[in-house]
Amino acid sequence: LWLRYTDQPEPLRRLLRRLALAGRASLGAAAAAALLSTDEAEATRHLAALHRAGLIDRVRHSRYRLHDLVRAFALARLLDEEDPAERTAAQERLIVNYAELADSVLRLVDGNMSTRSDRFSPYGFTSLDEALRWLDDESSFITAALRHAEGVDRRAVLNLLGALCDYCLLRGDLYRLGEINELAQAVDEGLLVRSVQWRTGIAARQLGELDKARTTLTSVVDLYREAQHDAGAARALTSLGITLHHQGNLTEASARLREALDLQAAPELATDRAWTMHALAAVERDRARLAEALDLLTESLVLHRAGESVHGQAWAHFQLGQLHLRRGDVPRAESELRTALDLYGRTRDARGEAWALTELARARLVDGDASPAVEDLR
Repeated sequence: LWLRYTDQPEPLRRLLRRLALAGRASLGAAAAAALLSTDEAEATRHLAALHRAGLIDRVRHSRYRLHDLVRAFALARLLDEEDPAERTAAQERLIVNYAELADSVLRLVDGNMSTRSDRFSPYGFTSLDEALRWLDDESSFITAALRHAEGVDRRAVLNLLGALCDYCLLRGDLYRLGEINELAQAVDEGLLVRSVQWRTGIAARQLGELDKARTTLTSVVDLYREAQHDAGAARALTSLGITLHHQGNLTEASARLREALDLQAAPELATDRAWTMHALAAVERDRARLAEALDLLTESLVLHRAGESVHGQAWAHFQLGQLHLRRGDVPRAESELRTALDLYGRTRDARGEAWALTELARARLVDGDASPAVEDLR
């Protein structure tokens, strides 16, 4: 192994050493480019050369992984041959690079939410589907990289953790969200902990643990308020309001959601406000305030479109479908629900697709057509 290593030119040796920072996860050209501070074309050539030399394994076409023995060797070489500052700089480039890429993927899903970073990534994806495939491939590597983020810029770590949390919620990967929560607790950075705890509260609601969700989200609201972080407090209030709605506490749910709206009046929080508005519309629908619910959903949809939130538009159309069903307008309900189903499919939100199919089946039942309803429910 030593002889094969010393036979390589220095750029390849440097890449092999730094690949040890990836742990057991596979990686592609984007990670290699960040580790070497070069472009992806050169990184791709270096990865292929290391593979030809038998120093890394090809997992599939463009992804590679170190064998355990090679990784141990590479880590020893990294510690022995590279200055600690150089190692940290490489790790920071990796985290920053992936934070920008992951953020750009989630921006395609959720639009310009306040949870996204201030900088828009220069990296482009040709489609939402391509972007989500990239994040599917990279999620394990990102988690591994975050375990070795000592000394890296906290803002970059926060941005990457936030994007990974949102990805876990979108995919329903609550096990990995628990891992991320442990990482955040270990880092013990206030904003980071609050951000992850907020998503943990949402995850508890998704699991049906409503009392736990309510307790967690109430605590997160208080933490954001203590930090005078209005955008965070408003997001947590929205999640708390949705949880209260699920518990059947409509009056308090409405109150919490209206508190959130008051905190989201600033133009830069318009997309956040859109999410709160369609959540409030669902509550007011169940309080039989159908005209107000329709007004809220109409404005919410306008804001989601302006903020380029595909996922937000899916939820607004879904709520419109439920509202029209409540009003007995089955054709309009089905039209809205089919639009929602298509948008959920674009964001790969399987739970959203299931909700939309369930409501479409209800629409068939309301219309007295049981056979298609049974098929949809299956």
